[in-house]
Amino acid sequence: MHRNVLVIVTTAAPKCAENEELSECANPCQPSCQSPNRKPCPTLQCSSGCICKDGYRRANNNVT
Repeated sequence: MHRNVLVIVTTAAPKCAENEELSECANPCQPSCQSPNRKPCPTLQCSSGCICKDGYRRANNNVT
């Protein structure tokens, strides 16, 4: 006798800081104060994560 078992693994959505928002396809190379006009990353990787809201930039891992 066989029995099928379905296992669903989920991860909790990251908690974003005040000036961030959750994106389903966050660019790991976001613009920063040091590189405000940074071009998109050469990677095709797409993963959910926190990104800066419009008008904000990363500065030392904080959004300003």
